[in-house]
Amino acid sequence: MGKSNTVSIPYLDPNVQYVGISRLRAFNATQLKELDKTLVIQDNDKPLAVLVKYEHLLAMQDRAGNAWEYAHAIYKDGILDPHIGEGLAEIGHDSVGQFLREAGQRGWELCGMLPYPSSNKSSDGTQAAIFKRPIAVKEQALAQAQGRKAH
Repeated sequence: MGKSNTVSIPYLDPNVQYVGISRLRAFNATQLKELDKTLVIQDNDKPLAVLVKYEHLLAMQDRAGNAWEYAHAIYKDGILDPHIGEGLAEIGHDSVGQFLREAGQRGWELCGMLPYPSSNKSSDGTQAAIFKRPIAVKEQALAQAQGRKAH
């Protein structure tokens, strides 16, 4: 992963300004560097594009890329493989149904199921279950676990 960006911007920028194309043409490099607003460029009151500072774009990409944590579990014939992805390993797994219920209680959402190739590169009925959960849920769980260890 790339380095973390320290620029903090809200998802909805309160400094949005709607401007026409002629206003955009009037900007020079110095004015663009000093820009402290998100501009919505429009023509005849129809939005065409959005102009944001480059550092804000990087911050948005970083935030979007880090919004979810992903993990997987492999199973065949209703039996989970012992090589469960990081983040899911702490969940007991006597049955697939129990595993899915507990994963859901811990904030994991099932994204999809994919055939999982065996050693001969063809599927033998083995499936990969792909899960995601918001990073905030992971951080909350870690904080709770640390709080239990401290007591």
